[in-house]
Amino acid sequence: MNKLLFLSFLFISTISLAQTKSTFTIVDKQNGDAIPFANICIQKVDGDTKNYTISNENGEFELTGSENIELTISYIGYKTYQKIVDPTTLKRIELEPDVFSLEQIVVTGQNTPMLRDSSIYSIKVFDSKLIQQRGATNLAEVLKAQPSIKIKQSGSFGSNISILGLGGENVKIMIDGVPILGRLDGNLDLSQITMENVDHIEVVEGPMSVVYGSNALAGTVNIITKNNKWNKAELIASTYAESPGTFNANLYGSLKQGNSIFTVSGARNYFAGTTYEDTRLSKWRGSEQYIGEMRYAYQAKKANYRLNAKYFNEFMKDKGTINGIGTPNPYAFDINYSTDRYSLNGFLDYEHTKKMQTNIQSSISYYNRVMRTVRKDMTDLTEAEADSDTTAFVNFMTRATFNHKISSQISYQTGIDLNTESGTAKRITNGTQNIGDYAVFITGKHEFWKGFIVQPGIRYAYNTKFTSPLLYSANFKINLIENLQLRASYAKGFRAPSLKEMYLDFSHAGYDIKGNEDLRPEYSHSLNGSLIYTHKNDDQFLIKTELKGYYNNIKDKIDFALVSQNGTTQTWANINKGKVKTIGWIADISLDISNRWSFNTNFTRSGISSLMYEEENVQTTYFYTNNFLSSLTYKLPKYDFTTRIEYAYKGKEPIDFLEENNLSQFYIDSYKDLNITLTKSFWERKLNLSIGAKNLFDNQDIAIVELLQEGGTAIFDQTQLLSWGRSYFIKIILTLNKHQ
Repeated sequence: MNKLLFLSFLFISTISLAQTKSTFTIVDKQNGDAIPFANICIQKVDGDTKNYTISNENGEFELTGSENIELTISYIGYKTYQKIVDPTTLKRIELEPDVFSLEQIVVTGQNTPMLRDSSIYSIKVFDSKLIQQRGATNLAEVLKAQPSIKIKQSGSFGSNISILGLGGENVKIMIDGVPILGRLDGNLDLSQITMENVDHIEVVEGPMSVVYGSNALAGTVNIITKNNKWNKAELIASTYAESPGTFNANLYGSLKQGNSIFTVSGARNYFAGTTYEDTRLSKWRGSEQYIGEMRYAYQAKKANYRLNAKYFNEFMKDKGTINGIGTPNPYAFDINYSTDRYSLNGFLDYEHTKKMQTNIQSSISYYNRVMRTVRKDMTDLTEAEADSDTTAFVNFMTRATFNHKISSQISYQTGIDLNTESGTAKRITNGTQNIGDYAVFITGKHEFWKGFIVQPGIRYAYNTKFTSPLLYSANFKINLIENLQLRASYAKGFRAPSLKEMYLDFSHAGYDIKGNEDLRPEYSHSLNGSLIYTHKNDDQFLIKTELKGYYNNIKDKIDFALVSQNGTTQTWANINKGKVKTIGWIADISLDISNRWSFNTNFTRSGISSLMYEEENVQTTYFYTNNFLSSLTYKLPKYDFTTRIEYAYKGKEPIDFLEENNLSQFYIDSYKDLNITLTKSFWERKLNLSIGAKNLFDNQDIAIVELLQEGGTAIFDQTQLLSWGRSYFIKIILTLNKHQ
């Protein structure tokens, strides 16, 4: 009996010990204050399953069990805590303040997620805080202050981007690694890419041809969306208003049940547009957008699954001149544009071991654009359809990578990249066209000694319309001395013309766009290098300087050119412009003082070779553009208050005009820009308010000047639309969370 009682007592004690509950408190290392709502990831040392939770309002969380665990804790403004701990002895966890936020994790182009400064690529990160401080509603407004990036505006085509002197199809833009479909003139309208539900943006500057394809020669922009791991329930509502006539609203909701996460979001964006004085003609087209998304995520022992469906709709109207004024029945011909974009994306991340992972993503994207010409009766405002045209594109994409870390010095990534696209339209040659690109690639990373990393790579692709060469690249990263990093890269590029560039003819707001079946592929060579020095003095100040240079040499460069003009109607086409070279350098300095002051200034000098259409032996000369950007941020952490001021000087920008197969060069005149934003948090950071002013110098139309062959300049009779003028905005974000 005594033995039985002893064994029973021992059994009960063992169970009790196995189910021991311990309470821990997370505090600030400097002042001992509790840190509420910190993100916590718990993983057994010999296990794969990760459990996510969050500390309560007193900085406390509870653990069950007595086995050692790997504990990861993160919170904005603090360094990430990651240690193997014994729950039976740990009662207090101290987080060290990270005043300068150096520990930014990046995923774009990486074998595994890593710290930005450890990446072999030059990567810029724009987090949600910076997006809010800039009062940015779309991708163009986020990126416009980046020295290596240029944003061009058009009242008809929206905003487009160039990186390191190259734009259009040479910049790959993705959401969670999935390319965005729907380019008009080789460019994506960045104003259609809204910033609601965005966690951060990663920009890789320089060639990524091997990893993401040759249309990533200039760089890659990857928009990383929010992913609710920590909260049982999360609700975010936001609204934005800007003069003259922008009104946006967004609602985001997420629910976590066990290992499943359900997310739904919707947005409505409205812009009233502007017209020329005393006319109905659109200067800046008004638009109305509706965006909806549903997402499901599941975390298994070794695998994470995600499935999301997204819908985008945009309606625009171009108003025509009134005919028959003074008659009983005046009328006008208006053009209504309706754009629909659907996408269904699936993701699988599988961890075989700590050193081997497989990532698979697949998507189906559908883009449909309908142009309807209507005859509007100006007496009763009724509309009757006069003509219509529909353009539809479908893209299938599958990308799979396998990552293997052989040792602490050697790793590699290999993968496949499969893309097919088909286009159907009345104005497409033969009604339907298809193109496919199927590629395999491999990159290998080797650290020869501490601080010296080399990453070569090759990519082979089969294109259904053009012969694709073998692509290769080489990346280098060297820690010369402490806090001084040198990065360099070379890449060979190839880009086949897109279906739209070759086959699509359409009219668009006074523009006639012509396809060009005779386009040849682009072949390119790209060199980039950067030298970065960082010096940190505890939490007092941080200074970071970067000097970057680049050179691109492109044969048969494909670009959009103005072919002719008849009255108010312009005819544009994509052409091969012969050899085009871009060259430039960037000097960037950032200074952070304590947790209050942040200052950044940069100077960019970029050049593009003189246009040599059908000329092979012309001596290279460059047209140079100088840009200067500067920003000042002041924070009051105690009151959650931030002020940000941004100033920019944009130098003369070259453009071109094609007439009878002869290219004449023009430039857009220089201008200055100034923006101010104030942000304040209320109610324990649940309510965030941003107010500000944009374009305080009231830039609107910028003069276009012709470069004469005999020297000198002449004012052209056209202007480049830049902005609708000075504007003021307010943005309100409400965030409500229910913790587990």
